[in-house]
Amino acid sequence: EVISAKMVTRAISNAQKKVEIRNYGIRKHLLEYDDVMNQQRQVVYDIRNQALAEENSSDSISPLLIDFVDDVIEAQKQIGTPDSWEWDYLRQHLSSHILVDTSFAKIKEDLNNDDPSPENISDWIIERAKVIYKAKESLLDEETMKGFERFVMLRTIDDKWKDHLYGMDQLREGINLRAYGQKNPLLEYKSEGFKMFQDMMSDMNAVTVQRLFRTQIQGQEQEVQQAKPKIRNIKTSHQDTTGMGFSGSPSQNKSNQPQQIRVPVQAEQKHGRNEKVSVKSPTGEVVEIKFKKLQSYLKKGFSQV
Repeated sequence: EVISAKMVTRAISNAQKKVEIRNYGIRKHLLEYDDVMNQQRQVVYDIRNQALAEENSSDSISPLLIDFVDDVIEAQKQIGTPDSWEWDYLRQHLSSHILVDTSFAKIKEDLNNDDPSPENISDWIIERAKVIYKAKESLLDEETMKGFERFVMLRTIDDKWKDHLYGMDQLREGINLRAYGQKNPLLEYKSEGFKMFQDMMSDMNAVTVQRLFRTQIQGQEQEVQQAKPKIRNIKTSHQDTTGMGFSGSPSQNKSNQPQQIRVPVQAEQKHGRNEKVSVKSPTGEVVEIKFKKLQSYLKKGFSQV
């Protein structure tokens, strides 16, 4: 039987409105938190898609290098003038990342300036780093270098983004406790999440640059070995064996029959198409693959172990 009492109908309607308003507030609140991650995700995915779509990945290396050096110099500017910077730390840090040997005395000598500005120092470091990277590029063919650069950028983006997602989840779990300190949890989440995102982007640049400069690629050496002609069965003959350390016999000399000497054949290791072989990535990671996929991995910058 349908309830038709006005008072009961009104009470049910009011209760339903309150529940719907509460549920709407919860959904809206969750969307505001999700929007923070969506904005960060869009930035990272744009960078990743650009790395995938670029014909010449070298165009992305220069901005990464400039951002890395600018971050290092900006941190030192907080200390004071260049003569008070931590030059021992700078030398070690830049040498371990971009292979540039930095000293204040050398910079002043090269620039012919006893009081160089931070911008002059930054430009000096960037130019030295570009020269070093150009020398590395000249040792490899264009396709190998392009595959190596794309692999490093994508691998670093994925690693750092996964770590950042985990950190943001940890922040989200405990952010509501900020309300006990009379702080807005959502504003705190946005503020700290933005700082974490900036740190992640800076670290991503530093790790990418370090891997690009310091990774030793062995693919070129392997291609040279594969290009060498394989040794086949070779027969050599000599009319007179006396000059080769053999005494010979008169009958043999008279018959003029050549003495045949067999040269040992270099044995080649045979692999089945589905046999497992080990390859090493440019970052040093060893992976097991099937032999039929070996050539495609070598073109990506891997080397056979």
